Amino acid sequence: MGGEYWNRLDKSKISVIKTSEPKVIFGNPIGNIFHASDIGRMRILMKYGGIYLDADVFVVNPLNEFLKYEMSIGWPEGEYIGTQVIVANKNARFLKLWIESYKHYI
Repeated sequence: MGGEYWNRLDKSKISVIKTSEPKVIFGNPIGNIFHASDIGRMRILMKYGGIYLDADVFVVNPLNEFLKYEMSIGWPEGEYIGTQVIVANKNARFLKLWIESYKHYI
């Protein structure tokens, strides 16, 4: 990766973690790319902790206030829970439960 903006990010505290698309969860095939993406990001956050933002999310205020919690998510009123914005500690309990919910969902 390269370019002016990448070089700026590369000097910051941002870590890019490359991974392959998950194909299976709990012995079941993941047939939907959206579920695979959700599962992949949750697994990364379980392992490392951190902040995940979808590509169309623009941060206009600091996220520091959310770092004091084990996990925070963006959950717009009247919508289903989603993985568009996640701030999580490594091994966050809610993330573990969320991943385990795929035993009954996929």
